[in-house]
Amino acid sequence: MGNLSLRPLLEAGKLRVGEKLLFSSSKSIGGQMEGTIQHVKPNYLILACTRTDKTPTLIGSIAMIQLQAENYTAQLELEVIQEQTVWPISLLGMLPISLKMNYKKDLPLIKPDYIINIPYKRMGAKPNEEKGEGVVLEFSPQTFVIGTDGYLAKGEFVKISFVVPKTKKEVSAMSKVVEKNFENGTAVVTLQITAIDEQQAKHIQEYYDKVGSKS
Repeated sequence: MGNLSLRPLLEAGKLRVGEKLLFSSSKSIGGQMEGTIQHVKPNYLILACTRTDKTPTLIGSIAMIQLQAENYTAQLELEVIQEQTVWPISLLGMLPISLKMNYKKDLPLIKPDYIINIPYKRMGAKPNEEKGEGVVLEFSPQTFVIGTDGYLAKGEFVKISFVVPKTKKEVSAMSKVVEKNFENGTAVVTLQITAIDEQQAKHIQEYYDKVGSKS
């Protein structure tokens, strides 16, 4: 336990101080939590997260993080060995115990078969500027191209959420703006998913496969 190295993810630039991640826990916390990387070494990670009255202690639990890159998906599990709380912020010290990197071929972007409105939250923006909404123009399991009247800048991180069409499956993920253009006065933004729950990633993949089979 704890001898696993995070070096492959560090070298790929996937774990940087200040970046935000979504993670789930082996202890019931009512869904995913959002954490900010405070410190990272090959054998140690510290996340800061906001507690609520319903958040149990996470010491001894297993935190699960899924990271998306252009050519692979990384599934990371860490054991929470330290927890320091200055309400409402907790600093979680974690040791990596499992890392699976599944390399994949580039998948083409396809158009959804139904209108997908995609609310988003700009991380670190002012309260009156952080929320917006777009419409999915094209997507793959790792990439979403959206049209939006809101302001998004290349390089910033955005939390997205939506419901998979014709299902009640909710998806939320952390993403990064990797490209931005304008068409007819509307911003067309490419979002690359950087962190997502494994099960929710499967929901996107299943929908992608379903839409792709029709074309």
